[in-house]
Amino acid sequence: TGPSLSPFNAWVLLKGMETLKLRVMAQCESAFKVAAALEAMKGVARVTYPWLDSHPQAALCRKQMQAGGTMVTFELAGGKQAAFDMLRKLEIIDISNNLGDAKSLITHPATTTHRNIGQQARDEMGVSDGMVRLSVGLEDVDDLIGDLRQALGAEKQQHQGEDEQQFPAAGHAGDDGEGCGHGRNLLASGTTSAAARR
Repeated sequence: TGPSLSPFNAWVLLKGMETLKLRVMAQCESAFKVAAALEAMKGVARVTYPWLDSHPQAALCRKQMQAGGTMVTFELAGGKQAAFDMLRKLEIIDISNNLGDAKSLITHPATTTHRNIGQQARDEMGVSDGMVRLSVGLEDVDDLIGDLRQALGAEKQQHQGEDEQQFPAAGHAGDDGEGCGHGRNLLASGTTSAAARR
């Protein structure tokens, strides 16, 4: 207790930091593949991920960043209802308000992190009712893509995001040198509150 870590907790933290880079880079590679796959899935209106070719600043991101990050943001064409329907059907990815973990977590910003700022502010920020944010973990990437695909009812498609677009090397700039049971129960009431935290 108090402001100082116990010796054991400090040791555990230091041990975790030894493999932090390896874990985060693996998560980033998986996030890139998940983002590319999402672009081909039925009902997905938009995917935002810095290293996708569809991102307006992809070349700049690849020049400045070693990887695209572990966070994938995507928007469903069916709005809030479509987002909630998908969240209920997920089997591997857990619903949580707290993102960033070794396991994959997903949240609906309009009813959690950005709920209190109001509709007008969300609209100005581009946080739509159909937007979800996925924090990609260390699970097998094919399992994660399969979980999203079945939750969206999307058939597997041949798509450049999956078959042609490869994970870029660090610094590549191209030519131009963002208990799931608890969360699912709360979805039935139209919100995912802080009680959904694992």
